Order: sequence, then C-alpha cells, then structure tokens
Amino acid sequence: MDYRIKRFGVASTALTVAIIYFVLGLIIAPLMYMVSATATGDQKLPGMMFVLGPFLYAVFGYVLAAFGCLLYNVISGWTGGVALRLEPGEA
Repeated sequence: MDYRIKRFGVASTALTVAIIYFVLGLIIAPLMYMVSATATGDQKLPGMMFVLGPFLYAVFGYVLAAFGCLLYNVISGWTGGVALRLEPGEA
C-alpha cells in the first residue's frame, strides 16, 4: 500500500524536533564540559553551559526544523511528496 507525505505540520514537527534536541543537549553538555576541561587545561566552558546548552540546542533545532518543514511543503507541492510504503504489522 503506497502513501505520500504531502505536508508536514510545521509547528508540531518543529516542537517534536526541539524536544529531541533538548534531550540530546542534556547528554552532550556534560560531555562537552568534560572534554573542554581536559583538552585546554585551565580554560573550561562556563558552568552555565549546563543550563543554557540544552535550551540553545533546542531553539536552534526548532528553527531549523521549522525551516526544513516549510521548505519540504513547498517542494512537495512541485514533486508530489515522498512516497511511503506501509505493510501490516504482525499481531
């Protein structure tokens, strides 16, 4: 059974991506802090990066995902969208 993705909901998709990026930021921020402490000696990232890092990552993720969805929606109007084949799952 073939389906086509014609449009993405821009706000809902961007919000979902932003939350995923926030969670990734929670994982990446401490790693970046530790790497910066060992790589540069005394010059490590400020402690505020633990707080600001995930939020900044989420904001940039939201903006870029919203732009990507808008771009996809325009292009899919020209090309017909991405084809997707679904198969019934096993119970």
